[in-house]
Amino acid sequence: GRIAGEVWAIERIEELAGMARSNLARAGVSNVHVLHADGTQGWPEAAPFDAILVSAGDEAVRSWGPQGGALHALELPEPCVGVALQPSVDGELLVAAGLQNGTVRLWDAVSGQDRGTIAAPDKRLLSVALGRDDEGSLLVTVGMSGTRLWDLEHRDRPAADIPLSAAPWTVALATDRAGAVL
Repeated sequence: GRIAGEVWAIERIEELAGMARSNLARAGVSNVHVLHADGTQGWPEAAPFDAILVSAGDEAVRSWGPQGGALHALELPEPCVGVALQPSVDGELLVAAGLQNGTVRLWDAVSGQDRGTIAAPDKRLLSVALGRDDEGSLLVTVGMSGTRLWDLEHRDRPAADIPLSAAPWTVALATDRAGAVL
C-alpha cells in the first residue's frame, strides 16, 4: 500500500537520483518523482504540497514549506550524520540534526527557532531519531560507544543507556498507544 498519493524528491547528485529512480521503478513504485537538481530552494513548480520536508546535506539542514519554497536553513559547523523530524508536545515541528562530533542541534522547522544542543558522550554519532511519549519529546542517539535515550526536558544526561551487542547504523523510535517506548 501507499502512504501518500504523490511524493516529490530532489537529489543534487545525479548518480544517486538515477539510482533512486531505478530502485523505485524496480520496486513498482510509480507515485514517487525524483528530480536531479540543487534542492536548496525547494521545488515551487510542483507545489503546493501537503507536508513539510527536512533534509541534510553539506553543512546545513533545510526545511521546505507546503508552497515548495525553502523555509529555513540551519548552518552547521560540520557535516550532519543524521536528521530526524517529529511534532513536539507543544505543537512545534522539532528537528534533530546529529553532527559527527557527537552534538545534536535541535530546532523548530517552521519558525526556524533554535531549541538547543545536546552533547552526547560519543565523539562520533552514527544516527539520531525523535519520538514522543505521554510526558514529552524523546531523542535516541547512536554512537560508536553506545545507544542512548534522552528526555528532551532533561538534556544534561541520557535517561537510559540501551544495551546493544553492536552499534546500529540507523535507529527508529516508536511508542505504543499507552506511551511506552518500544
